[in-house]
Amino acid sequence: MRVRLALCSLALVLLARASASQSARPPRDSARVAAVIAAARAESHAAGLVAAVLRTGREPVIVADGVANAARGTPLRGDALLAIGSITKELTAAAVMQLAESGRLSLEDSVQRWLPAFGGAGRTVTIGQLLAHTSGLHGSLRPDSAGAIPDATFDFPPGTSWGYSNAGYLLLGRIVERATGMPWREIVRTRLAPVAGLRRTMPGPYAVAGFGNEVASGHRQTPDTLEPIQSGDLDAPFTAGGLYATAEDVARWGDALAHGRVVSPASYALMTAPTRLPSGEIVPYGLGIMLSALGRHLEHMHEGDVEGYSAGLASYPDASLTVAVLSNTEGVPALRIARRVAAGILGVAPDSAAEVPLAPTDRAKLLGLYAAGESVACRVVAVGDGVGYTCGPDTSRRMRYRGGGVFEEPGAPEWRLEFTAWTSGRSTHATGWRELYYGLPLTRARWIGAVGETE
Repeated sequence: MRVRLALCSLALVLLARASASQSARPPRDSARVAAVIAAARAESHAAGLVAAVLRTGREPVIVADGVANAARGTPLRGDALLAIGSITKELTAAAVMQLAESGRLSLEDSVQRWLPAFGGAGRTVTIGQLLAHTSGLHGSLRPDSAGAIPDATFDFPPGTSWGYSNAGYLLLGRIVERATGMPWREIVRTRLAPVAGLRRTMPGPYAVAGFGNEVASGHRQTPDTLEPIQSGDLDAPFTAGGLYATAEDVARWGDALAHGRVVSPASYALMTAPTRLPSGEIVPYGLGIMLSALGRHLEHMHEGDVEGYSAGLASYPDASLTVAVLSNTEGVPALRIARRVAAGILGVAPDSAAEVPLAPTDRAKLLGLYAAGESVACRVVAVGDGVGYTCGPDTSRRMRYRGGGVFEEPGAPEWRLEFTAWTSGRSTHATGWRELYYGLPLTRARWIGAVGETE
């Protein structure tokens, strides 16, 4: 009996030591995420990065690297508040969907019904078109507090094409305020934060006023240093990009939205359905959510880039995984970093497809001068044995050819150039190209003549 008791005691001691040893080790996700974030910060020269990885039903893994303020050298904490830019659009879209579910408004309602002062240059725009970025409303316009845009301009007739529009999401904010009778900050506090478990997500002015010491300073990269910047009008981005949050809150938001805690499954299905244009073109953007895939996993995501800050959010509902990456430096590819974190966790190997050879005769049909809009001229030139392009004075970099007239930016495959009306082996010169970002159509250009420049 004494031997048995001694053996039991020894077993308990060994078990306790093993448990203590295991608890002292960082979780596997944490070590993996920390390695990716450290490498990404070094590569991007960001002042700081914070990542939050959330597997549904578990506590999030939070990793911070860098400084909150480059001038003072203050370490960046994992619970720091940072601007999340256009990830705000997911919250705005969800607030609209909540109101649609309750019958307070319809996605087919015109903007003019809710904001009579809008005007709209005589064109009818629907709430659904604002959500999907198919309104045609020029993106840099700023409605006033009544939603009026006296000099409203449209890039295309509403509903006929796709064009990212911050102005559209500013109007959605005014509509939500009108429909609820509450200011945006109260909508976030009472209708969005509680259902998603958000602890510190709020419009910029209130974040700075209430948590000033915990807000990481924004930074701009210069050729020689990182420059802390004074934020401008923190309220200006409003419902298009004006929220501040912790990385943990952003990850909790993505998880809650994907799993029916913010809007109904039917509403989420609408938010994550690609947009089909009258031309038949399918755009990988739903209602406030970008759509993609990582390996075999469907990917719902958004990014934000505002003065001094960058942010990325990627959710994988079928894997119950959400990754948020925030940076206190503008221009950092936070969404690319978030996807890199997710790829490591999900075991998705990097794209290793070999570059497709480009025949000299085919390359010759791509070179030339292209007009992007009314006043921008872009050049496609020979770079080595491939091509590069530039719409300014910068020297073109050789792009990676993927076949079918599609080229990608080296090191940034989310940026692609797709030539139109061109097929390998045919004699016809390309008629134009379009720039794609994660499959979203951005700049379009038409060929207007030949140039003899080689770089």
